[in-house]
Amino acid sequence: MKGELKEFTSLRGEGVRETIFPVESFEGICLALLARKGLAIRMKALRKLRRGPGHVDLVNVDPPRPGEGEVIVAVQYAGICGTDIHILHDLYSKARPPVTLGHEFCGTISELGPNVQGWNVGDRVTVESAAEFCGVCEFCRSGQTQRCEER
Repeated sequence: MKGELKEFTSLRGEGVRETIFPVESFEGICLALLARKGLAIRMKALRKLRRGPGHVDLVNVDPPRPGEGEVIVAVQYAGICGTDIHILHDLYSKARPPVTLGHEFCGTISELGPNVQGWNVGDRVTVESAAEFCGVCEFCRSGQTQRCEER
């Protein structure tokens, strides 16, 4: 949840600059209180914590910061795919815990890194990560990296 910096006049007539969070939920109230105290805001992630079947938990992690040419997506929905199930059962050797599950997701861009072009905060996006693909097969050359046999 991203806050919005607002300027307003307090009941005492003082000028105030404060980060305002939607307070439709208890979470919004808690985030607002944390921000007022200058405390770090954490986010939840479903993580495989160590090798072996299971060992998955919903944990608090530091929110990412965008690097050069990167964006941050405020995730609204995430899918659990076959790879995530294989990671859960420790059947995917390329996963190196701790690792966050749910790499197929959609949301809105909440922050832009340096030199990002063609994207804006608020743009709706979907993401299907492709950590590995060959780049030379017919599927890769046609933009269908999800079908590459090297994945």
